[in-house]
Amino acid sequence: KIEARQPAIGSWLMFPSPDLVEFMGHLGFDYFIIDAEHGAYSPETTQSLVRAAEPSGITPIVRVSKNDQPHILSYLETGVLGIMVPHTNTVEDARAIVRAVKYPPLGRRSAGSTTRAANFGLTQRPAQYFEESNRRTLVIPLIEEPEGFENLAGIMAVEGVDWVDLGPGDLSLSLGVPGQPGHHRVRAMLDAGWAQLRAAGKVLGATVS
Repeated sequence: KIEARQPAIGSWLMFPSPDLVEFMGHLGFDYFIIDAEHGAYSPETTQSLVRAAEPSGITPIVRVSKNDQPHILSYLETGVLGIMVPHTNTVEDARAIVRAVKYPPLGRRSAGSTTRAANFGLTQRPAQYFEESNRRTLVIPLIEEPEGFENLAGIMAVEGVDWVDLGPGDLSLSLGVPGQPGHHRVRAMLDAGWAQLRAAGKVLGATVS
């Protein structure tokens, strides 16, 4: 849908329930986001949720807690198909995400071709898996502070970034209006960011309630 420039509809997963993942998949949601930044989602827990996602074709994405290559790799090897990284503030932050998620030549992800994410090496050759993973796995920087908004043009231009999400919760904290995502200062910065992304033809993510 992203490649076809169509809207994709997903939901945050706030409870580590495989049944809920299956339920969302059969309802027709396109993706769900596992919040490993604020929730108790280990790679082991995440793997059970990824298994629950596969029969219905819903795409599992995980918001990791930090922009760290070994940390990100432990979630990638469960079979998740997208990595969202919070507090992305600079172009180098965005490049670090791409390096962690993508195999060479796009990134520096370690060559694990016999993991669960690679079907244990039973269904394709390593080179085929690396190419497919680079094509299918989403890179999603999450912009949540004024510094990130100031560097938005550079962040969204980084090769390998698939979509950019803007986070009102932490933005309200950093602007001195905690718990007020609808505050006019927060809304003004979000609106300017969304306009910038649309003008550049980039895929943007937004949370609605």
